[in-house]
Amino acid sequence: MKNLIILLLAFCFISIITTSFWGNDSLEIKNDTNIISRKWDFSGKDKIGILILDFNSFKPKRIYSNLYECRNDLKILSDDSLKEKAITFIESIWPYWPRNNKIDAISYRNTINQKLKIDDYDKFVLFDLSPSDFGGFFLYHRCSGLLVFAGSIVWNGTGKQFFPGEEIDLNYLEINSDEIENPKTIQVVSPEVAVSTEDGIEAFNYAKKYNFVKDYSNRNYHVLIIAYAKRVGFFDPNYAEWIIILYRS
Repeated sequence: MKNLIILLLAFCFISIITTSFWGNDSLEIKNDTNIISRKWDFSGKDKIGILILDFNSFKPKRIYSNLYECRNDLKILSDDSLKEKAITFIESIWPYWPRNNKIDAISYRNTINQKLKIDDYDKFVLFDLSPSDFGGFFLYHRCSGLLVFAGSIVWNGTGKQFFPGEEIDLNYLEINSDEIENPKTIQVVSPEVAVSTEDGIEAFNYAKKYNFVKDYSNRNYHVLIIAYAKRVGFFDPNYAEWIIILYRS
């Protein structure tokens, strides 16, 4: 009997605690920024997916998925800091670009610094090196300061994707039979070619049928679409690609 009384008292105590915690509307858990952060940005990590489509047929060509961890000091990198990162990266791939060999490294850095344009797109910063003969664009994740995508644009030839490198096998892609909810936002960017927002949305609507997009749509998600021309001058869609970037709030 004594043991039964102890068990009953323990049960009542646990019930009171549970009711007080879950049933008390006055608890301001929703205002706890740490809880909100853990809930929505996955403990400071952003999972970013990239689906690259042929510009004309919308046929998938490459897929990537990477985690980007925000800096521990929670300081947002300045535009100047990110620009320096972009310039350093461009310098690292400089030997692989066709160029005038008479241009020395210092002159090249100064030219990049003057020509590099910057635009913000939500969590990302896009650096556009408008080509005369050679250029490209470089997308960075603002919170981590890490590179998301980099590709060159050239006059006499075809631009090259420098980053990311490790692809997911295209056999992973399957047609998804379930309806996918629309993203919270869609942004269409065309650094060196005139395309409409409607053109980009058409490409995304085709991409939505794949399970890769479904993987990102179970929470609030956003889409950044970049039209990658690869060539300078007269736009040739046969060499172009759609870069579809998927990420969550």
